[in-house]
Amino acid sequence: VRSVQTLTAERTKEDDGEERKGDGTIPCGTVLMRIPSPCLLTVDAVSSTPVGGKLVDVVRNNTSSDPLLKNDASDLILALYMAHISSSKDNTNSRHAAYLATLPPPSSYDNIARRWDDTQLESLLGGTALLARVRTDRSNLMSDYKVISSAWSKMNGTEESAIAFPSFEQFDDMFAAVSSRGFAGLGSDDGQSDAMVPLLDLLDHRRGCDAKKDVRYNRCSAEGGANSCIEVVADRDLPPGSTLHDTYGAKGNSQLLSRYGFCIANNLEPDGSSNDVVELLLKEGQPVVGLRAGPKSYTYGKLVRMVDMFQEQDGGDGGANGQEDVPVEDDMEAFLNQCDEEEAGDGDNDDDDNGFDMMMYGGDGGMNDDEEEDEEKMLESECKALEDLSAALGKARNRYSLKGEVLKGGLAKGNGSPEHFAAILVQSEKRTMRLYQMAVDKIRHRLMATMNDNSSPESSEAKNDGNDDDEDLMKQVNELVSAYATIRHGGLM
Repeated sequence: VRSVQTLTAERTKEDDGEERKGDGTIPCGTVLMRIPSPCLLTVDAVSSTPVGGKLVDVVRNNTSSDPLLKNDASDLILALYMAHISSSKDNTNSRHAAYLATLPPPSSYDNIARRWDDTQLESLLGGTALLARVRTDRSNLMSDYKVISSAWSKMNGTEESAIAFPSFEQFDDMFAAVSSRGFAGLGSDDGQSDAMVPLLDLLDHRRGCDAKKDVRYNRCSAEGGANSCIEVVADRDLPPGSTLHDTYGAKGNSQLLSRYGFCIANNLEPDGSSNDVVELLLKEGQPVVGLRAGPKSYTYGKLVRMVDMFQEQDGGDGGANGQEDVPVEDDMEAFLNQCDEEEAGDGDNDDDDNGFDMMMYGGDGGMNDDEEEDEEKMLESECKALEDLSAALGKARNRYSLKGEVLKGGLAKGNGSPEHFAAILVQSEKRTMRLYQMAVDKIRHRLMATMNDNSSPESSEAKNDGNDDDEDLMKQVNELVSAYATIRHGGLM
């Protein structure tokens, strides 16, 4: 979809009242198009057709009392109906056939990860949490198809005169279309029904620090529901020839790759936080940890939980310095209220280092021998936990099938291939783990320096995978180290 010059007036009135020829820019707030509700493909529209009504009954009968279906019922209904239309020899009587003719060829959905073959999955997604999820998605879709196909045969019989049920390949193609192009809530005035929306589904996704939303849209209804439509409005001034983009929301690359078939390099929000969440099982018997790169408000709580996960506690299960009764969230909120303004715009490594040194080396001179011994044991336990955590993060960073020159080659491709998108995902996940591993190594080194009363040069096991560390990552590492020192070791001052 492209904004066109004819949508805006060719002449404009200026403040002095004189008319001047416009440059063709479409002003913010201009209605770009209205898509009438009868053009939408919804479950209600499917229900109103003879074949669609039967499909709806079959699906709903298997999602009511004892649900056998794994996927969303509305998505299954729309996909099956679209597969029926596309496979029908005579679909000219269907009012939705024209819409299906606007869809891209099935091969355009082949970047969606569940449609990759087993070799591709292993070689490209090995080591990611997405691999297991994709396999589950694939299995669930096949299971749903078999359940519905069996119920359809029982309802309609198997004679030649019976209405043919779409093949799995046809259903798979249309389910990919629905999952990647459907709009939640636009199918009804109450926002409870999804819809396939012609023209609007041609807009690509754009998200990130510098991304600006091009359009906004909503369902508009006249009184009584008559003449309802989807109204699409320019959300900013649009120069002639602008390619319009939508935003699918703050989604991580795992979600984008599994549902839409693409990934975004530098998938960051304006505050520098990544939309990608890395799911890790770092220690047997412990829950999976979801890590996200970003400012300390995103990372501190996760770091503390990981350290506590690895720390052996004598006579209790709390964190360092006896803070077991203080919730991590309350800790962090108090710290942020105290020092966010002070640290705004501070990315200098020396300042963060000095802050840690004050926390670690300061003291009130009031400890007796027993207290000093307990404090030393606690620090030793914490250093061991940090060492084990760093090793676990390093092992996790080496678990990927895509690595070394193969990973670099995938990043360099830039051609929208599965290899390129998988490389973006893996690189982002490794970057996130590097942030935490570098912070862990810095903290451990300084704790050891405190115990040994020295200030030897720092080192880190967090190798940079052949890429230079970006400025934002290093700032986030130092912010996290400083936050940890202030909150967990303020008592050493």
